[in-house]
Amino acid sequence: MKKIIVLLFSIILFSCSYKRNPDAKDLEHVLKITNCDSLETDSVFLKHSKLRWPISKPENMTEAMILLDSATTDFTRHYIKVCDGVNTYFGIGLKIRNNWVRHGTDDFRNELFVKLNMGHPDYTSGLILFFYKRYLSNDKTPVLQSLGVYPQSDSVRKELLRMDSEISKLKKTQ
Repeated sequence: MKKIIVLLFSIILFSCSYKRNPDAKDLEHVLKITNCDSLETDSVFLKHSKLRWPISKPENMTEAMILLDSATTDFTRHYIKVCDGVNTYFGIGLKIRNNWVRHGTDDFRNELFVKLNMGHPDYTSGLILFFYKRYLSNDKTPVLQSLGVYPQSDSVRKELLRMDSEISKLKKTQ
């Protein structure tokens, strides 16, 4: 019985002293990695790349950027900046699609499906990640040029420009 108590006490003591915040050296190490394949296999990155997924759901694209910022760590943000959309889609992109697009608020779905005329939840989560990557990188390239696809509809072009403008203002205020 005494051994069990000592063992339990040791486990509790160890868990209380365990460092939950990443070491600055760990972050410095990960920020030096600029290749997505190397990043995905790096043990330091894997140790710190957890998401703290928010309970609330965004009402618009600007709120989505704020919630993504609260859900990601510096490690995950670096991953999103370094990796392309395919790599990020199969992790955080699926969470976005399932939690915010399929089961999100009516206002956000209206903004994505009606105003942007998007036909599938996968496209919308890709667009959210596209805007988040621009937000993180402070990308100044015109949004329509960055997309690589030019929307046929004037209303869709205007809506994309409006979203980009709002997100860029958000970056300046934070």
